[in-house]
Amino acid sequence: MAEASKPKTSPKAIKFLFGGLAGMGATVFVQPLDLVKNRMQLSGQGGKAREYKTSFHALASILKNEGLGGIYTGLVLLCYYILLTILLLCYYIQLLYHYCTTNTTYHTVTMLLYTTTIPLLYY
Repeated sequence: MAEASKPKTSPKAIKFLFGGLAGMGATVFVQPLDLVKNRMQLSGQGGKAREYKTSFHALASILKNEGLGGIYTGLVLLCYYILLTILLLCYYIQLLYHYCTTNTTYHTVTMLLYTTTIPLLYY
């Protein structure tokens, strides 16, 4: 009898990559809305007059004064954090796979994970 073949699956790294790209795409869409929310929350703090009346007024004012790039302030840093998270997860999955397929002790894998990823988180 012919043995039933397993369906082909994508490598885990590709799945993380697509997940990260989806996260970056969502960030590009949500970033202007989050910026408007933050600017409106900070408007009028410390006894100053409110700078924005509505969300649309805030968005129009930001576009007028800072241009199109003004509504994406901080986007590069957010995408950097997403990319760093993807890399750390891929690294963790590779270590876990290595641990499960070899006789490496759990303590060795844990110490390797902590000593190599913790410094990256505080960079």
